[in-house]
Amino acid sequence: VHPDLKIGYHLWLTSQKLACFVLDTDTSNSLNIVDLPTNQRQLLCPKPGRCIKDIPNQNAFSFVDKSDTAAWHINSYDLGSGQTKKIITTPKGSEDYCWTPAGNLLIASGPQIYWYSPSQHTGWVPIANLYSYGIRKISRMAINDQMTQLAIVVSD
Repeated sequence: VHPDLKIGYHLWLTSQKLACFVLDTDTSNSLNIVDLPTNQRQLLCPKPGRCIKDIPNQNAFSFVDKSDTAAWHINSYDLGSGQTKKIITTPKGSEDYCWTPAGNLLIASGPQIYWYSPSQHTGWVPIANLYSYGIRKISRMAINDQMTQLAIVVSD
């Protein structure tokens, strides 16, 4: 997509622009908006998580900012105003999440799944623990549009 960048994860914003997790060096990554026709790159976050998601019913996307080693945050970036805002702090060490079609967040920490509704909660609410199924660490998740199926990826 871009001749000079090693892009690990991405989100198409338009047919000409994408938000991308760039592997700048072996030890450093960044989150950028890249304009493909001009190859211009706008730095949004110097230490992002790999998860970049559209926010349902908003002209915005979200990402994890890992700049603060004590607390990672899910942030929003408004495509109209260009403003970045903190949504919520992640559970310690968690960076992969998904949005439900209704605009709520799901995130995992170890075998535990948490839910956050920006309009109802001030923090994460535990909704499931998959430890009894032999699951120790959930590393990725996605939910279908009907909110009837949740796909997870697990690691040891």
